[in-house]
Parts: sequence; C-alpha cells; structure tokens
Amino acid sequence: MWRTGYGNVYWQGERLLAHRVAWMVSRGAVPEGKNVCHRCDEPRCCRPGHLFLGEHRDNVADRHGKGRTARGEAVGTAKLTVEAVRAVRQRVAAGEAVSAVARAYGVDRKSIRRVVQGVYWQWLDRRES
Repeated sequence: MWRTGYGNVYWQGERLLAHRVAWMVSRGAVPEGKNVCHRCDEPRCCRPGHLFLGEHRDNVADRHGKGRTARGEAVGTAKLTVEAVRAVRQRVAAGEAVSAVARAYGVDRKSIRRVVQGVYWQWLDRRES
C-alpha cells in the first residue's frame, strides 16, 4: 500500500494503483489526462461500480463538495496552527518585522507575507485575527 492509502499492484510489469487496474480490467484503458476517482471515498476500494473517470479538477471538486479538503492544521505539511496564524497577523499588523515573526515561527518571510496577505489560510477570516 502506498503512503497515501491507495492500494497498488504489479500489473504487466508495472507497479500501478489498484483502482486504476480495476478500471482497466473492467472497462478498458484510462484515457490520457483522466483520473480514476472513487464515489465511495475509500482509497483502497477497487469495486468498478464505485469508480468513475474525471479530470483532476473534477476529483478536487468532488473532494471539496464532500467536505474532505484538508485545510489549516489538517494539511500534513502545515507548520502553523490557527492560533499561530492569528498571532502572526496581529504581530505584523502591530508593526513587528516580518523577518522577526518568521524566525519566531520557524518559517520563511515569504510564508509570513502570504499569511498576512491572505494568500495562505485565506479561509480563516482575517477579521477574527
């Protein structure tokens, strides 16, 4: 199993995602640029009836529509918490240097600027900060 939770198999000499192989065996080739998506939202599932083809944006829209989009601290690479983002915004708004705030939180200046501008963590209402 891959770290993402998706099953994998060796098929025709290649290591492939199991649900893609299930699609190919049951329905034929996966068209170029298409994803094999899960209606059931279970990465290990290989039931053909649970699978559908879509573009990357379709898969993202499906994930978002079902409320499964990770954001904030739920993102595996996040270095800041909701409380830290609020504090960062307050400190910079109060005049503290972006470089000092970046050092305090162990992130780079560019990230702090993007947090303050609302590019990162835009879903967190800056008026609450």
